[in-house]
Amino acid sequence: MDTDIKAVCTASSGVNLTLPEVTYGTLGDPVTLPATFSTDRRVMNIAWYKLDPREPTSRTQIFSYYPPLQTRESYGDYVGRTSLEDQASLRIARTKPADEGKYILSVSVEGVGSSEGQVQLFLMVPPTLRVGPSNPYVTAWGKPALLTCAVQGAKPNVTSLHWEKNGVMIDTSGSHTKFVGGNLQRPALHIRHVGRADSGVYACVADHVVTVVRASLALNVYYPSSVLSISDSVTATVVTYPSSVLSISDSVTATVSDHITLQCVTDGNPPPNITWSRDGVWLPSTSSRLTRDAWTSTLQLRDVTVNDSGTYWCRTSNRVGRGSSRSLQVTIRESRLGIGISTLAVVVGATDSVLAIVVCVALSTYIVRRRRLQCGKKRIPVYPKAVRQQPARVEGTAEPSPYASAPYVTPPATSPHVTTRYVNTPATSGYVTRSTTSPHVTTPDKPPNGTACNGGINTIRRTLGQKS
Repeated sequence: MDTDIKAVCTASSGVNLTLPEVTYGTLGDPVTLPATFSTDRRVMNIAWYKLDPREPTSRTQIFSYYPPLQTRESYGDYVGRTSLEDQASLRIARTKPADEGKYILSVSVEGVGSSEGQVQLFLMVPPTLRVGPSNPYVTAWGKPALLTCAVQGAKPNVTSLHWEKNGVMIDTSGSHTKFVGGNLQRPALHIRHVGRADSGVYACVADHVVTVVRASLALNVYYPSSVLSISDSVTATVVTYPSSVLSISDSVTATVSDHITLQCVTDGNPPPNITWSRDGVWLPSTSSRLTRDAWTSTLQLRDVTVNDSGTYWCRTSNRVGRGSSRSLQVTIRESRLGIGISTLAVVVGATDSVLAIVVCVALSTYIVRRRRLQCGKKRIPVYPKAVRQQPARVEGTAEPSPYASAPYVTPPATSPHVTTRYVNTPATSGYVTRSTTSPHVTTPDKPPNGTACNGGINTIRRTLGQKS
């Protein structure tokens, strides 16, 4: 950074020089000392000198240029750092603190001699900031925190100072604000009652004429761990299928079970220790980080059974505070669905047997009842040309109902050629035996073993057929 304060013109021995009175530069950066001249004579030499600050009358040559031979040369600590620009300007690369001071330009022309001019070089230095008390700065939740900022080596002094949190400027102007100080008069920043939200990156920022300088530190606030959320209570059903013999040489057991995943989300600083337990028994789990302060713990229950039912606890703790815990209920119900192949075969076989027995019993009952019905009908004797007549109505007696059944009267024994008929006469009623001779009707002999149920009409019909 070059700043020309005032231009000085000198005219002597036929040479007019123009140089600024003061030039500013930044320590470590290159700087140019501007200078020009005018003359109508031949230039023989251009030289730059630096005055000794301890001996104002003592000078040290640092650069020379001889135009007739086009030779350039640097001297002393300026070797490799100085060069001539434009007409007579001196460029100094990589400035050092010792480069600050007063410089003299000498221009020699032919036949007249030399002319001189001087310029003052000021090197500006940006400040060095140091923040503390440490980086990172660790404090506990609820306590105060004091962040310090030391400004050193600024040349000239800084013009302003403030603090930022995560890149946002902190307002400390209010009287009841949480933050106190943090300005040019009181560079240290005081934080009252530190909370978990106060964690972050704090920077002390100083404004300087050269540049803006900042130094930062991380504030880490420890606070107790807590359980933010946990899985809802779980009710699962375990479905099992019994093993079954598929063949003589191979057997397969198939079991279908639920897999349950339980999650517990916690936070805390430092990172919390998360554990799972059931009925006081520790259970292995896995943990992973969700965000900077949030953690999740996962508990896997594989091939669950009814014995996995119970109350599951998620507990979290760190070395700050007492920690916290939450629980959930897991209920496992067993549901036995389906049957095995062997069981199915037994059930099917038993069902077939029962059905066969029922069919046989029903069929036998039907046959027996049908035979009895047929036999009952065939016990009523039917004889050819036999006439069953109703007796005449006798005066003084009630007329029998047409629906009343006539009593069965056993006919008297007769010879094969005697026909017995029922005759109703005024004197008597009953059977009358009359001798008739039938050439075609012959009463069959009684079987020795009794008459079968399929005898009767069919047997008589067969006999009649043979006679004809």
